[in-house]
Amino acid sequence: MERLLATLRVNNSTDGYRELRQFAKRWPSRRWAVVGARGAGRQLAQRMFADSERVIDVPAKLSTRVRVLDTGHRY
Repeated sequence: MERLLATLRVNNSTDGYRELRQFAKRWPSRRWAVVGARGAGRQLAQRMFADSERVIDVPAKLSTRVRVLDTGHRY
């Protein structure tokens, strides 16, 4: 069963990435969902992959639809 465990916002910087990695240490078996890992999120996804993290690409179109439905808006 998959469920959201926590959320965190960090700056898109070296310090932000360091903060993100420190935050995630509490979960030794983790998987990252990066929106647009082949596009806008590519740099983050590559950096995580280089650090031996498991990364899943979430298409931007899919994440947009989830956000719209989550806020109660309809097309």
